[in-house]
Amino acid sequence: MDTFADVSKPLIFILFYVGIFLWIMVAKDPVRKRVGMGMTIFAPALWLLFQAGPFLYRLFL
Repeated sequence: MDTFADVSKPLIFILFYVGIFLWIMVAKDPVRKRVGMGMTIFAPALWLLFQAGPFLYRLFL
């Protein structure tokens, strides 16, 4: 689990910053703007799921 956490945490941060970059830089293309907004909103939700995942797994066993 440690190697998965070591790889996924930086990728979540990169996903967040790429989403912000897309959201700001492609303001005239609504499709890309929505993709950037989705990435920016989804990254913290993924982070919370990643943090709460082991607890929820143990809770429902």
